[in-house]
Amino acid sequence: MTSLEKDFRAFFETYARTFHDDVGRFCDLYEFPCTTARLDGTVHRFPTKEDAVRFFTTAKASYEAEGCRRWAVKGLVTDQPPSGEVVATVDWDMLDGGDSPIRGWRQSYTLLRSLGGWKVRASTLLAGSERTYRGALSDR
Repeated sequence: MTSLEKDFRAFFETYARTFHDDVGRFCDLYEFPCTTARLDGTVHRFPTKEDAVRFFTTAKASYEAEGCRRWAVKGLVTDQPPSGEVVATVDWDMLDGGDSPIRGWRQSYTLLRSLGGWKVRASTLLAGSERTYRGALSDR
């Protein structure tokens, strides 16, 4: 694992923890305006932090309804194109309260360095990457 990948693994572990602890602070990890493309193909644009907080609060409630209590980084790859931005692709697992996987997906992020550290400019959940772990949905 490269030094950049170690740095981003730490960033995304914090990102995941913050999402579940405080959606407002989670949205501080974004650069506005920003966008996210979801697995269903919809694209959401967030001109302001407040727009992102509303969206991610709803998303968090939906994940929690599935039994999600936290996310885990299953895999991470980074690329640093000449633009100065970094593209990171993360394989996520959604875990329940007993740390059993519910489902997972791959998501790519475009990040840029700001005065406060790295910020997410855009994210894309990659269609066809979602995996459901056997028995996870029938156990609810």
